[in-house]
Amino acid sequence: MVLTDEQNEAKWNDYYKTVAGRAPRELFWQSVVRFQPGESQVSRAIDLGCGVGIETRELLKRGWRVLAIDSQPEAIAWLESHIPPEQQSNLETQVVSFEQVVLPASDFIWASVSLPFCPPQSFNELWSK
Repeated sequence: MVLTDEQNEAKWNDYYKTVAGRAPRELFWQSVVRFQPGESQVSRAIDLGCGVGIETRELLKRGWRVLAIDSQPEAIAWLESHIPPEQQSNLETQVVSFEQVVLPASDFIWASVSLPFCPPQSFNELWSK
Protein backbone atom coordinates (compact mmCIF):
# COMPACT_ATOMS: atom_id res chain seq x y z
CA MET A 1 0.00 0.00 0.00
CA VAL A 2 1.39 3.36 -1.05
CA LEU A 3 0.59 6.24 1.26
CA THR A 4 -0.42 9.65 0.00
CA ASP A 5 1.71 12.59 1.13
CA GLU A 6 -0.99 13.53 3.65
CA GLN A 7 -1.15 9.98 5.03
CA ASN A 8 2.63 9.83 5.28
CA GLU A 9 2.75 13.15 7.12
CA ALA A 10 0.02 12.01 9.52
CA LYS A 11 1.88 8.74 10.15
CA TRP A 12 5.09 10.56 11.01
CA ASN A 13 3.31 13.14 13.19
CA ASP A 14 1.69 10.31 15.17
CA TYR A 15 5.10 8.69 15.57
CA TYR A 16 6.70 11.97 16.74
CA LYS A 17 4.00 12.45 19.36
CA THR A 18 4.50 8.89 20.59
CA VAL A 19 8.29 9.05 20.96
CA ALA A 20 8.79 12.70 21.93
CA GLY A 21 9.01 11.96 25.64
CA ARG A 22 11.38 9.01 25.52
CA ALA A 23 14.88 9.22 26.96
CA PRO A 24 17.94 8.96 24.73
CA ARG A 25 18.76 5.38 23.80
CA GLU A 26 21.14 3.39 26.02
CA LEU A 27 23.56 2.95 23.11
CA PHE A 28 23.66 6.74 22.75
CA TRP A 29 24.77 7.10 26.39
CA GLN A 30 27.40 4.38 25.94
CA SER A 31 28.71 6.18 22.85
CA VAL A 32 28.55 9.85 23.75
CA VAL A 33 30.44 9.48 27.04
CA ARG A 34 33.47 8.45 24.99
CA PHE A 35 33.45 11.79 23.16
CA GLN A 36 33.47 15.13 24.92
CA PRO A 37 33.48 18.48 23.15
CA GLY A 38 36.96 19.98 22.98
CA GLU A 39 37.75 22.52 25.67
CA SER A 40 39.12 25.14 23.27
CA GLN A 41 36.25 24.85 20.81
CA VAL A 42 32.83 23.30 20.62
CA SER A 43 32.92 19.96 18.82
CA ARG A 44 30.57 19.04 16.00
CA ALA A 45 28.14 16.14 16.03
CA ILE A 46 25.79 14.90 13.31
CA ASP A 47 22.45 13.26 14.09
CA LEU A 48 21.42 11.28 10.98
CA GLY A 49 17.68 10.69 10.86
CA CYS A 50 17.21 12.90 13.90
CA GLY A 51 13.42 12.56 14.10
CA VAL A 52 12.15 14.75 16.95
CA GLY A 53 15.73 15.26 18.08
CA ILE A 54 15.89 13.42 21.37
CA GLU A 55 19.62 12.76 21.05
CA THR A 56 20.20 16.11 19.29
CA ARG A 57 18.76 17.94 22.30
CA GLU A 58 21.01 15.97 24.66
CA LEU A 59 24.09 16.77 22.57
CA LEU A 60 23.17 20.47 22.61
CA LYS A 61 22.77 20.36 26.40
CA ARG A 62 26.28 18.90 26.61
CA GLY A 63 27.75 21.79 24.59
CA TRP A 64 28.04 20.26 21.12
CA ARG A 65 27.34 21.99 17.80
CA VAL A 66 24.89 19.68 16.07
CA LEU A 67 23.87 19.16 12.47
CA ALA A 68 20.49 17.40 12.66
CA ILE A 69 19.41 15.71 9.43
CA ASP A 70 16.09 14.14 8.54
CA SER A 71 14.23 13.55 5.29
CA GLN A 72 10.92 14.58 6.86
CA PRO A 73 10.29 18.35 7.10
CA GLU A 74 7.88 17.69 9.99
CA ALA A 75 10.71 16.16 12.05
CA ILE A 76 12.93 19.19 11.59
CA ALA A 77 10.04 21.56 12.39
CA TRP A 78 9.29 19.59 15.56
CA LEU A 79 12.93 19.63 16.61
CA GLU A 80 13.43 23.34 15.94
CA SER A 81 10.32 24.22 17.94
CA HIS A 82 11.71 22.40 21.01
CA ILE A 83 15.20 23.94 21.20
CA PRO A 84 15.76 26.55 23.92
CA PRO A 85 16.82 29.95 22.54
CA GLU A 86 20.24 29.74 24.20
CA GLN A 87 21.04 26.52 22.28
CA GLN A 88 19.73 27.54 18.85
CA SER A 89 23.04 28.99 17.68
CA ASN A 90 24.62 25.52 18.04
CA LEU A 91 21.97 23.81 15.91
CA GLU A 92 21.99 23.46 12.14
CA THR A 93 19.30 21.42 10.40
CA GLN A 94 18.87 19.89 6.96
CA VAL A 95 15.90 18.26 5.30
CA VAL A 96 17.58 15.81 2.96
CA SER A 97 17.54 12.12 2.07
CA PHE A 98 20.45 9.81 2.74
CA GLU A 99 21.04 9.63 -1.01
CA GLN A 100 21.56 13.41 -1.23
CA VAL A 101 23.21 14.18 2.11
CA VAL A 102 26.59 15.90 2.25
CA LEU A 103 28.30 15.29 5.57
CA PRO A 104 30.81 17.83 6.87
CA ALA A 105 33.73 16.85 9.07
CA SER A 106 32.54 15.95 12.53
CA ASP A 107 33.69 14.44 15.79
CA PHE A 108 30.65 12.22 16.44
CA ILE A 109 27.94 10.79 14.18
CA TRP A 110 24.78 9.32 15.66
CA ALA A 111 22.37 7.38 13.44
CA SER A 112 20.13 5.67 16.04
CA VAL A 113 17.67 3.49 14.11
CA SER A 114 17.68 5.50 10.89
CA LEU A 115 20.05 3.47 8.73
CA PRO A 116 17.38 0.93 7.70
CA PHE A 117 15.63 3.84 5.94
CA CYS A 118 18.59 4.13 3.57
CA PRO A 119 17.80 2.33 0.31
CA PRO A 120 20.06 -0.73 0.06
CA GLN A 121 21.55 0.43 -3.24
CA SER A 122 22.64 3.71 -1.56
CA PHE A 123 24.01 2.30 1.69
CA ASN A 124 27.65 1.84 0.60
CA GLU A 125 27.80 5.42 -0.63
CA LEU A 126 26.28 6.74 2.62
CA TRP A 127 28.65 4.62 4.69
CA SER A 128 31.67 5.96 2.77
CA LYS A 129 30.59 9.55 3.48
